[in-house]
Amino acid sequence: VVTLKETNKNSSLLLRYTATNYNANGSHSRLNGNGFARNDIVEFTIVTDKRSGFKHARNITMIQSEHARLEEEREKAMLESATMEQGTVVTLKENFGFLRSNRRREEVY
Repeated sequence: VVTLKETNKNSSLLLRYTATNYNANGSHSRLNGNGFARNDIVEFTIVTDKRSGFKHARNITMIQSEHARLEEEREKAMLESATMEQGTVVTLKENFGFLRSNRRREEVY
């Protein structure tokens, strides 16, 4: 049993869940199927056990993993400092190639 932290403007609430409550079919699910990591953004339904009053998370779906969020931040920071250049295509192979800038001698992958 693991806990999810639900946050809203006024408070936070820890919710229990098990692996069986995880919807691994989401578009951002982990490739290895290990579920969640700390700070992943998820969407879920809250249910309350009538006898105990405990709240549980069900139908949990990954919205964005912390790893993907950090990758997006790194890419954004890299693009903010990038310069626009012109050049020519030197080589093409399946899904990648090499470019040569008009300003530089070296090729760019």
